[in-house]
Amino acid sequence: MISGDGNVISCGIHDVYDRFPPGHKTDRLSLDSIAVIHQLDRAFARDSQRMRYNAFAHGLEYYEFLDRTQKQLQDEPDTVTAKLEEIQSRLDNRTNAVAMFAGNENSIALNRQLADGFLASMDAQKIERAEYDLPLPEKNEALVIDGSGIDQETLDGYILESYTYFAMPQGELTGAVNAAEAVLKGRPQDEAVTCMRQLKQLDLEKLADYKELLEKFTEAGAVRTAGGAAAINSEADRYDKILSPF
Repeated sequence: MISGDGNVISCGIHDVYDRFPPGHKTDRLSLDSIAVIHQLDRAFARDSQRMRYNAFAHGLEYYEFLDRTQKQLQDEPDTVTAKLEEIQSRLDNRTNAVAMFAGNENSIALNRQLADGFLASMDAQKIERAEYDLPLPEKNEALVIDGSGIDQETLDGYILESYTYFAMPQGELTGAVNAAEAVLKGRPQDEAVTCMRQLKQLDLEKLADYKELLEKFTEAGAVRTAGGAAAINSEADRYDKILSPF
């Protein structure tokens, strides 16, 4: 959404930046979760162009982009507005568009007409395959965060945080939308239940069972970790690159 004076753009970017600024401080579990997600994305990015794009658009480079955009908003607001207006014009396209809606039979019938009218009002532009020259993460990377070793209490915190996420009530419409997205992505409808059952069985003993398997992975695959600076720097020779953005 873009206003004539760019205020809506500015508010939107400031909101995201204020929530997730580079170097922001957050609670222990949230920071660990963010670090693990970043490292998983970067690991998959080495073998998948789609995941490389995802890691670039949502990972560490994204926070760097927010930092640059925040500065540009202050120094060159018209430039930022012009770039976002260009993006808006590219999005005015119904080619390959998917209209997804959740509701009762009457509302679905009404939405079908509205969706058809909305899509018909958009341009039908030919989509050219975009070519990206995205940075390839190093094979062996470490991400520095302020942290310590894991014990049962810490593990229980991770389990509780993850279990709460899966168990959080979705509401009738949100659940329907998520179910539709699962169909689009080819994911099982009971995926969350399966994850919750696995989480309830996890403890330090079972976590230790993965040691041999992980050692085999590191012999033939990539090494990626996130942890405290002291622990990472003590084995710095393991890594091609050490990331320290937080």
